[in-house]
Order: sequence, then structure tokens, then C-alpha cells
Amino acid sequence: MAKSLRYVTFSLLLLQSHSLLAQSQQTSSSGNFFTDASGVIGGTGHVLTSPWRWRGKDWAIFGSVLAGAFALSYLDEPVDDLLLRNRNRFAGNLTEFGVEYGEPQTAVALTGGLYVIGWISGSAWLRESCVILSASLLPSGIIQSTTKYVTGRARPHVGLGHDVFDPFRGEENYYSFFFRTYDGGNDSVACICQAH
Repeated sequence: MAKSLRYVTFSLLLLQSHSLLAQSQQTSSSGNFFTDASGVIGGTGHVLTSPWRWRGKDWAIFGSVLAGAFALSYLDEPVDDLLLRNRNRFAGNLTEFGVEYGEPQTAVALTGGLYVIGWISGSAWLRESCVILSASLLPSGIIQSTTKYVTGRARPHVGLGHDVFDPFRGEENYYSFFFRTYDGGNDSVACICQAH
């Protein structure tokens, strides 16, 4: 199944690139790679320094998100049990798709590939869209990786429970967020949120 999904994905990219090449004669590309890279770096810096500009309402929203995540952590095991009891072929295929394509390197590769297509085809719109996407992917990756490392939550397949934390451990087994994607063995389960 994973190979057929790759073929479909790459076929769609090829069709898109053909369409963009046809439009490239009408669209001119302005700027250069260094301008685009500085846009990504500037956007990343803006996101990462945002807490210094937050006011009361912003901190209230942040606190609400943290409280909500903490409250949802108590649903982790019951939801996981429910998903395990109700697994089926569709859920297994959905999980396989999520595991195959839900990795950060997939988003980075697709964004980079679309950026190159935009550059070659002269599509300023596609290049700028990829710059904006990169300026959100990079800080979210930094925040996510740092948060996982700092919290050190045990992954479900370790078998320690939903409330075991070992901060700064630096092992893949302690980089979990809420809800698992699969059962560490051969049994696939549906996922609500990827446990990466």
C-alpha cells in the first residue's frame, strides 16, 4: 500500500508541475533564493520571539491550551483502549498512511520539491507560498522537538502508562505526545493525534 501511495503522490506532483510550467510563460519570478531564505528565517524568528510580545489575553490563551492538553491526558488510555477494541482494516490503512506520510521529513520534502518547481517554472506565487509554509514548519518543528525533549513523556509501547515523564532524557522512547499511532507490534490502530 505504501508504494502505491507514493506513486499517487508523485503523480500528482508531476501533474501540478506540468500545469505550473504551462503558466510560467505568463508569470514572472521576482526575488532570489537568499531573499526567500531570509523570509523563512525572519518568519521563524518572529514566531519564536512572540512570547516577548504577548499581553494578558495571549498568556490566557496559552494557559488554556496547556490546561486543555493536561485535561486530555486523562483520556489518553481510555481512548487508546477504545481504538484498540474497534480496530478494523480501514483504521489500519489510515494508520499506515499516517505513519508513512506523517513524518516531518515528508512535509519538508514536499515543500522543498514544490519550491523547486516554483523556481523552475517561474511561479512567484508557488515560491512565496513555500516560503510562508517553511516559515511555519521550521518554528513548529523547533517548538515541538524542544517540548518533547523537555517533557520526556514515555511512549505507549514502553508500557509505563500515560503519566510517566522523564524530562531531558533524550531517548526516542520518551518523545511522546498524546494518543498513540500504533501498538508497537503488528496490530495497527486508528489514531486521533500522532504520537510523535
